[in-house]
Amino acid sequence: MRGTLLAALAFAFLAAALAGQEDGVLEVVIEQPPAGVPLIGRQEIRLRVRSAEPLDRLLVLLDDRPVGVLKEPPYALEVDVGEDNRGHRLEVVAYDRSGRSSRALLEAPPFEVHERVDVELQQLYVTVTGRRGRRVLDLEAADFRLLDEGVEQQIVTFERGDLPFTAMLVVDGSQSMSGRKLALALDGARAFVAGMEPLDEARLLVIADRLLEVSPTVGRAEPIAEALAAVAATGGTALHDYLFLALEALEARQGRRVVILLSDGFDAHSVLGMEEVQQVARHSQALLYWLRLMPLERAYAVTPWHTPREARKNVELLAATVRSSGGRVIEVSAPEEIAPAFAEILAELRQQYAIGYYPRPEHGDGRWRTVTVEAARRGVKLRYREGYVDR
Repeated sequence: MRGTLLAALAFAFLAAALAGQEDGVLEVVIEQPPAGVPLIGRQEIRLRVRSAEPLDRLLVLLDDRPVGVLKEPPYALEVDVGEDNRGHRLEVVAYDRSGRSSRALLEAPPFEVHERVDVELQQLYVTVTGRRGRRVLDLEAADFRLLDEGVEQQIVTFERGDLPFTAMLVVDGSQSMSGRKLALALDGARAFVAGMEPLDEARLLVIADRLLEVSPTVGRAEPIAEALAAVAATGGTALHDYLFLALEALEARQGRRVVILLSDGFDAHSVLGMEEVQQVARHSQALLYWLRLMPLERAYAVTPWHTPREARKNVELLAATVRSSGGRVIEVSAPEEIAPAFAEILAELRQQYAIGYYPRPEHGDGRWRTVTVEAARRGVKLRYREGYVDR
């Protein structure tokens, strides 16, 4: 009985001692900026304080220099750490009215520029669809997993929705497109440009065995309408040559780049083979879309330049190149479907995810590198560029 009583008294004494320690607690925590992140420019400093006694003040020091004193919540202030790329030391000292003090320290490293100066940011534009092909727009960066040659990568940029783009609209104006077919094709192209947002740009090329018309790069439909006023269908089709030129022209542009090809005919006049176009497409980050307005059997017709086997190979390689870019082939069975097809592409461009990463490990060996993107959500399908040439 006596031992039990002594144990109870000892426990009560220990509990009282611990409560006394809790009563005297004073703790300050730096919640923002996070630890280990470089600081540059204007930064928000956000603090959390736990104190048993009334708080007197918080002294904030940047690189051992006082930059602010806080006495009342919310404990936050904004400071300018400068534009130099160097490490910084952030220290906060809390004082309560009984004279006690507590400190929190954060060491911010400089940006490791030397690690990334020669590494090109890889940007993937990902279309996510669910049931019945409806696009899924509510995923976060944490919902994606990205692998480069099987090695998981850190996602460093993430955006979704309406991102600016530059589009090259390549419209077949050969003799087989004469009359109503070409008129509806040009109407669809004009409607595409008219539906663009202010930061979007487009350029229209009407092609045959030569360049029939080219518009300036514009953000509105009027200049394109003026350029197309006198276009008439004529000649054969040099599809490969002008697809190559469209991809090359986009290389000078920044941001999201898109090529939309509308053709009802097979290639009959190009100097370049489809293999050469594919190589340029692999080096580009452009999305390719093909509005395919032609009966399948016509694509494999005999010409003085191609056997049916060669024509089939070219068409299949074009389709594979389009899909590999993250775009798609849209079959258009009648001229009336051209405008809705252009509208569908514009809607898709408005509902994509942009995911960026710096490939690790670095190679720079000129090889094709395969990229895989996975989503945590079940039942969705992802379409994106299948890889890139590691330049």
